[in-house]
Amino acid sequence: MAEHPTRMDEVVEEAITFAVAYYYDRRATKRRDAYVKLRSRLDEVGYQGAPPSEETLGLRIGAAATYENILRKFGALTAKARFKGVGKGPHADRPLECVVIDATPSDVLIVDDRTGAILGTAIVYVAVDVATRSVLAWYIGFGGETLASVFRLVMRILMPKTGLKALHGLLNDHAVFGLPTQIVLDNATAQVGRSFVDAMTAIGIDAEWAPVGSPTYKSVCERLHWTIKSKGLHSIGGAKPLPRQQMAALGIDPEVTAVATLGDADRVLASIIVDDYQRAPHDGIGEVAPAAAWDRLTKIHGQPYVADPSRVAEELGTYGEALLTRQGVRFRNLRFHDQNTTTDLLLDLVPKKRGGPGRKGKLSSGTAKVKMKWDPEDASRILVWNGIRKEYAILPNVDPRFSEGLSFESCEIIRRYVIAQGEEFESEADRIRGRARVLDLIDSLSPGLKGKRLTAARRITSAPDPLGRHVMEMVVDETNGSFIPVGLASAERLDDGTTEPGRRRGAQKASRTAKATRARKAAGQPTPEHAFDAVLKPTPTPVPLPLTTTPAPPALEVEWRQNTKSGAVSFSRYFEE
Repeated sequence: MAEHPTRMDEVVEEAITFAVAYYYDRRATKRRDAYVKLRSRLDEVGYQGAPPSEETLGLRIGAAATYENILRKFGALTAKARFKGVGKGPHADRPLECVVIDATPSDVLIVDDRTGAILGTAIVYVAVDVATRSVLAWYIGFGGETLASVFRLVMRILMPKTGLKALHGLLNDHAVFGLPTQIVLDNATAQVGRSFVDAMTAIGIDAEWAPVGSPTYKSVCERLHWTIKSKGLHSIGGAKPLPRQQMAALGIDPEVTAVATLGDADRVLASIIVDDYQRAPHDGIGEVAPAAAWDRLTKIHGQPYVADPSRVAEELGTYGEALLTRQGVRFRNLRFHDQNTTTDLLLDLVPKKRGGPGRKGKLSSGTAKVKMKWDPEDASRILVWNGIRKEYAILPNVDPRFSEGLSFESCEIIRRYVIAQGEEFESEADRIRGRARVLDLIDSLSPGLKGKRLTAARRITSAPDPLGRHVMEMVVDETNGSFIPVGLASAERLDDGTTEPGRRRGAQKASRTAKATRARKAAGQPTPEHAFDAVLKPTPTPVPLPLTTTPAPPALEVEWRQNTKSGAVSFSRYFEE
């Protein structure tokens, strides 16, 4: 008769329990680390028997994966995703009735096709039609989930995919686009703000935000996210988009980090979505392929689309209010003005009756408070809303040679640098000279920069993706009765086009952060923004002191700073006595 296996010694059981608790107590602890802790525990008590195997410990860790342990190690979001039942998400019976927007991070590092500059780790945004599970658009963003990336995704939802097949060498066309009735997206701060609400109102889209702490509400995107992660960007992870020497100079190890150019990443996403996901049976719609469901239902219910896509690009900008004078608009320390456009705006918008806002003297110039839209990545112009004519007027930057190809952030960085040098920043020549000096500074520092610091330097002087780049010509088959042209809701607004600000979010946290920052500054301690990885202080070349009584110039240092949440990068120069 075979002997039954004996139970482990109490000493071993205690050591295993200790190792399991050690694994779940720390998020970064791996199973191998817990096993090393187990062996160390047995050595401490002088255990002489055979130790349990690593596989045995792994089984015990798996058996202890309760809600409380998962919550302790990975947090509430992961615990709910594993144990909480799937709730009821949005429902739709016809195409474009409801579209869900979601984003998922990737560990693939993206570099620019033309310049070779590091753009950052990819975040893949997708828009899925609820009724047909078809993918209306996708977009690769960087630097965290931002409003600018969501706006570019919305632009792609509305745009036809003409030429996509030839551009990426696809096997199928992708005629999935149109004007949604409703959009469902995350309850993120940027996506519930004034800019997003105003843009959706002007276009004619109802925005609904997923309940906080309910990731299953957007479960219609799970199948697509799984397809992208399993077959998408990782399929080009072993590619070498740049020469090995150049990648080494950028601080990239292609054997460790998956790297792809932006063009390759977009091509792979297009192939996976159009030729794979769209053609595969989907269990969420009765084992019907999304492409087939889209074709069938659009023939029944129609496919509304925006006839003038250029108007959409005007609405998808950051909301702002400014004062319009005869000199145009001053915004972010820049001036935007065109004589004829400013004149037309003042004639329409300056109040005519006595007692209205504005200057009241007989010889004083007219002014008007105006609504404006601006693209953070394009400082060459702003858009001012003319509530009388129900359209936007373009006011160009008065310094086009300086602002062309720059973001508003880059312009501000250059301005601060020039002023720190004690120089003027008023004329166009001053601004162009300052821009050239910053470019020279970055070029001189670039050989010593790698990774995030090099990325920060490249982003200062470039605006990689202005919104206007996504505008395409609306080409549809007018003989096809399924296509229904629709105008924007902004043309029918009866008010002045302004949007009231919503309830402030995060006020208590912002107050606590400001209080802590003031306390650190008073104590002479660096703030978290200064303590980030992107701080660079090059060693200055020693210069012999002159033999005169003239004091030596102060030492010049450069500080790079990156915001850990928004990814915004800036630098400043300062002097030390």
